[in-house]
Amino acid sequence: MRKEPDTTQNTTPPITIKTPWRVKQVKPVAGYQLQVEFMDATEGLVDLSKLINSEQAGVFAQLKDQKTFNHVYVEYGTVTWQCGLDLAPDTMYRMIQQNPEHVYVVGR
Repeated sequence: MRKEPDTTQNTTPPITIKTPWRVKQVKPVAGYQLQVEFMDATEGLVDLSKLINSEQAGVFAQLKDQKTFNHVYVEYGTVTWQCGLDLAPDTMYRMIQQNPEHVYVVGR
């Protein structure tokens, strides 16, 4: 006779993301900027103001609403907004690694 599985315990190991360019923490800053910290403790300030305010903003124009912009969070190591937008963490990480003293503008 087959034994019924015990579903009262979670036996799935937690997922641990160890890629250094994955985002650990993000905080909105005035002027459509984000303070970003990565898994390896690399930090930087990413300026999205030119992208958000440009004629070519496309879907990122949604972030002009400050309340929408401020609802930023980290999901699976990626900067994400509730409206479904996200930013490539590897690109931000590479820009910050190359020149850590500057604000990084993402966009066209």
